[in-house]
Amino acid sequence: MHIDQKTFYQSNDLIRDYLEGKIPDLHGPLFSAENILKQATVREFSDQKRMVLVDSLKKQYENLELSPKVSSNIDLLLQSNVFTITTGHQLNIFTGPLFFFYKILQVINITEELNKNNQNQKFVPIFWMASEDHDFDEIAQFSIGDKKFKWKRDVQDAVGRISTEGLSEIFKEVKDCIGHDSHGALTVFEEYCKKGLLGKATLFLANELFGKYGLVIVDGDQKDLKRVFQNTLRKELVQSLAHLEIHDVISKFDKKGYKVQVNPREVNLFLLHDQKRGRIIKESEVYKIANSSLEFKEADILDLLEKQPEKFSPNVVMRPMYQETILPNVAYLGGAGEIAYWLELKSAFEKYGVPFPILVVRNSLLLVESKAEKKLNILNIELPHYLKDESVLIKEFIQTNSEELNMEQEEQLLSELQSILLDKSSAIDVSLKQAIEASLVRQKKELKRIENKFIKVLKQKKKHDIEAIQFVKNSFYPNGVFQERYENITPYLASFGLEFIDLLKGKIGAFDPKVELVFLNTNEDHT
Repeated sequence: MHIDQKTFYQSNDLIRDYLEGKIPDLHGPLFSAENILKQATVREFSDQKRMVLVDSLKKQYENLELSPKVSSNIDLLLQSNVFTITTGHQLNIFTGPLFFFYKILQVINITEELNKNNQNQKFVPIFWMASEDHDFDEIAQFSIGDKKFKWKRDVQDAVGRISTEGLSEIFKEVKDCIGHDSHGALTVFEEYCKKGLLGKATLFLANELFGKYGLVIVDGDQKDLKRVFQNTLRKELVQSLAHLEIHDVISKFDKKGYKVQVNPREVNLFLLHDQKRGRIIKESEVYKIANSSLEFKEADILDLLEKQPEKFSPNVVMRPMYQETILPNVAYLGGAGEIAYWLELKSAFEKYGVPFPILVVRNSLLLVESKAEKKLNILNIELPHYLKDESVLIKEFIQTNSEELNMEQEEQLLSELQSILLDKSSAIDVSLKQAIEASLVRQKKELKRIENKFIKVLKQKKKHDIEAIQFVKNSFYPNGVFQERYENITPYLASFGLEFIDLLKGKIGAFDPKVELVFLNTNEDHT
């Protein structure tokens, strides 16, 4: 049971048009296995870059236990016919909302499907950790049911560099909230809390959860990797090419009525300094660092870039270019918000000479527990209707299931009466027409008021059905937020064990764009 992706994004003009291939100037080939294979045949990536990438990955993984698949995939990246499919995510504590799992598992599935049916190239799944973000509030909270958990810290540094102090206390609260862990699956989070820095903790956790599938995790906050990106960083500092290109795209967005996801800066870079991540602001020939007294002349900041490239951190505009510069990547998978800002970037990529990947709007899952499943089956409402506002959904349900509420005959009679009265008024005196029309408008409003009274009474008669609708709707949209963006994985792992991840992997798919329902049962799973 599923909802087609195009139906799901029907109200998002930009993503709908992208999925339907209506904005080809904003992207490369559309997502398909065939197009990914074609992209790989023209994707250039030097042996030197491959060596730097593999050396950096081996350093990142030094103190972790690697699965045979991860170890093999890292080594495979040295080969010229091996490419990556990538997704990325913020370092949300305790993995944050559910879609963290969905995006990673779909990338893994895509690479498995490609490798199964293709001998000429090989593909490696990549998870890019957004370790240099500094928006702490975005990563520092998550929910389990109605209970919210918040990590309270005062930090301004790149989040991958901050300590995990305080996470153990939150984990105790999580265990108390859930109340059980019969499979021992939550132990991995206990270890996660002890890893010192959030970047290392997230690398450990993602490796523990997905390592058996061969997922390779990249932390871009590395000197050797930044050096590969050095030329582009220099151009951005001196020429500000991205700023002009993206503003041209934004003008096109405005004309089409698309929501603009990202507004570029003149310099789309930060400087990492003194446990802070400060925006670089160019004023004439001087580079200032926001919220600090630091200033550089052009020669000085370029000298700093040459000697310490790791101090320069790309913002949301330049980060995708950084990723595509240091990886032999052919496709990037993300949610609607991510893909929306990638669609602003293609011309900037071209200006900097960076290959632009195929964009993949990720799939989604809806986890449906037994109680909601029973109500869903009894109500027999088509799934796409649950995407509507609750009040609209209830009204439509009553209209569909109550013959008494069918006002078509009354509306037809009123329409006929209006026509007769207007004809008569015109025959008597044209000046009467305006008064008659005003009276008819009042009659229509009165009919609508009567209909609303009917609905109010019928709501009481169908109280149990309406409560069932509200229950299902709330399970899909807890507290008004789409489930995958609200709920956390921990209660599911506590109930079903780490095998729950295998279940999700089997449902998320690879190339079939959809929102899939996953019916959960303590004894069995079925769809």
